[in-house]
Amino acid sequence: MFVVAVDFDGTIFNGTKVLEETGVPNPKVVAKIRELLDNDLCEVVLWTCRTDQSLQEAIDNLRAINLELNAYNENAPSVQKQIDAGKLWHSRKILADLYVDDKSPGSIETFLRLDVERTARNFIREDATNAEKKPKKF
Repeated sequence: MFVVAVDFDGTIFNGTKVLEETGVPNPKVVAKIRELLDNDLCEVVLWTCRTDQSLQEAIDNLRAINLELNAYNENAPSVQKQIDAGKLWHSRKILADLYVDDKSPGSIETFLRLDVERTARNFIREDATNAEKKPKKF
């Protein structure tokens, strides 16, 4: 699986610099997330500093625009499955292949240029090649 972790404030939703603001969806980012979710080789995780009620508000805002991600502030199902099987070591950090955040210069632009189909196929091939390697300890 190709796993992408995407921030909420200032990335999926524009104009959200403080937790009390909701902002408006970034249509280009939302479209790219939908493209990823439509590909069976991809998973998208909400990766945000929000917790508790403010996290629930972010999830509600995503659902209001019909965007249901694979996980929220936790590992994607495919990653968790590998952790549970002992193929990956557990870490507090959400594991992903790509992190998209407005605080990371160029990450949104890179994300928007991503060729989803090609990237997903390449990651699956790479995962199969590395399947027999032992996990690294953090």
